[in-house]
Amino acid sequence: MIYNQIITAKNQDKIPLFIDGRSIHSKYNPRNEKIAINQEAGFIIILGIGAGWHILNAIKELPKDCFLVAVEADIESLEFCKQFEAVKILMSKKNIALCTAQNIENVILNNYIPALYGNLFVAVQRAWETECSELCSKIKISIQNVLKQISADFSVQSHFGKIWQRNIFLNLSSFSKNDFLPVTEKKIAVIIAAGPSLDNNISTLKKRQNELCIIATDTTYGTLIKQDIIPDFVVSIDAQHISTTHFYPYSNKDKDKKTIFVFDIASSRQSIELVKTRGYKTFFIKSSHPLSAFIPENIIPTVEAGSGTVTIACCDFARKLGFNKLELFGADFCYSNGKPYAKGTYLETNFSSKENRLMTAEGLYTALMYRTELEPTIAPEGQKNAKTSPVMKTYKDALNKWAVKYGYKRSKNELIFTDSISKNALGLFNNSTTEAFDKYSFVKNWSLEVEQKVNDKTLALLPYIAWLRKNEKSYNKHTIFELIKLAYSKASQYTILYEN
Repeated sequence: MIYNQIITAKNQDKIPLFIDGRSIHSKYNPRNEKIAINQEAGFIIILGIGAGWHILNAIKELPKDCFLVAVEADIESLEFCKQFEAVKILMSKKNIALCTAQNIENVILNNYIPALYGNLFVAVQRAWETECSELCSKIKISIQNVLKQISADFSVQSHFGKIWQRNIFLNLSSFSKNDFLPVTEKKIAVIIAAGPSLDNNISTLKKRQNELCIIATDTTYGTLIKQDIIPDFVVSIDAQHISTTHFYPYSNKDKDKKTIFVFDIASSRQSIELVKTRGYKTFFIKSSHPLSAFIPENIIPTVEAGSGTVTIACCDFARKLGFNKLELFGADFCYSNGKPYAKGTYLETNFSSKENRLMTAEGLYTALMYRTELEPTIAPEGQKNAKTSPVMKTYKDALNKWAVKYGYKRSKNELIFTDSISKNALGLFNNSTTEAFDKYSFVKNWSLEVEQKVNDKTLALLPYIAWLRKNEKSYNKHTIFELIKLAYSKASQYTILYEN
């Protein structure tokens, strides 16, 4: 608690005093106080609430579609401030959130959407900064930390926003329903990722493949087929056209074994069409795109993919199939033995075809590995000289968080269900519905609800808006309503497929 009493200013307004007796506001007319704010920022954070007049005056000059977070030192101080007239007015506004220094990271994560609000700006009430200088520094560090997470997510959205939206509409245009997934009696699921250590386990997989349920990432499909290992499932969540090259390898044995290809509804249209033309079965899932969230769960089920990692998507798919034990092969999250991936991936074919005296495959692999800064890490069993990057560490942390969330304990290359979470969470796909999806009604209803206002339906356009902001700089000056209209007009180009 940083306040201890209330006094009356000359204009008869009530204002708080800090514990040391100093006032946070003017003792003459606190109603005239204002704090300088960047007018171009759409997301504002103000440190120091007090009686709230400086905040109330500041928001009068801000656009109506901005969002403001007002921060106090602790819960006791925040509750103390809520009794003042101006703060009560602030609390009544939907685009203003009051919080403490302790929970500011969660508030920012839950509310700051760069595609919606644009730039973020931090302002500090001067007297409050003097009183809480050390706390101010800690809050600013917290803001920087959470912005790193948001920035990484926004970077992905700004890169893939357009193609995600396109893929979802195109894939839904040909989607009818998911078939029942086969109930497997195999007790262990093996998740196959493309790390270099996979090469050490190929012989083991060959010997054990009849007793295992093999769930492969799309990157490893070619590796397995070339080694005469037939996966039960292949999971792909990549929206890019390049992902189609994962499925170029072909095996008649694969078709006989009835491998099922599991695609995110936002996956590459070309990849899906390729496996369909070969007669393979497909099963659609959805991950984190806000548009796919409106598709009923019993039509297209959700699979968690962590930070967009196909390895985690495979693990969550196995969890929902009902597997208590998962073995992970090739989930290295690092480079080792001077290699970025296992043998047989699409890169091996691509790099070998480009190889010449001046540009060797080894040189191409090295350029790939060192495109970002690397640091030493613990090598997987049987490997050496392992190096990792910030992105790969993020993926590894995301997998560990997934395991903790769903009650799996990691032991070396195994994830074992500890029964700490109800087993009802397992086996969610075994009774998947075969109900047909009415895509025409879905698109029609969604289109009708995308109006000139921000609601849960228009939020589905935000990844595309992120792409617009990054690739078309002039759009940064447009209002969010103009961007929503533009993003919707692009979406309507694909929904023509749904019209009779």
